[in-house]
Amino acid sequence: MPADNKSGPQATRAYHLFLQELSGHLAFARELVSTPREQQDDWDELARAVHMVKGGAGFFGLSEVAGIAAQLEARLRQPLNAVLKQCDELTKLVAELEKIEKTLPGKD
Repeated sequence: MPADNKSGPQATRAYHLFLQELSGHLAFARELVSTPREQQDDWDELARAVHMVKGGAGFFGLSEVAGIAAQLEARLRQPLNAVLKQCDELTKLVAELEKIEKTLPGKD
């Protein structure tokens, strides 16, 4: 677990839960940006998921993940027509997160 001040069995469980949720959120993000849909609810759901990733990453000291998630969230919070025009950039940000995810401590 990367953050030095977070230790003990509860923190370890929380970190592993974060990793599991991160994988699920990234899978959803990859699917949505690769086959964009015009339902605002889908993009709102993804923005909420990315917000949770940003917060969890910050809590565990994963500043690079938190920073990329913040960029992704800012783009997702724009009006739908602007979001749909940025799918290439969204795809790049999701790919960056997926690349980092593979290198995180505790990732199987």
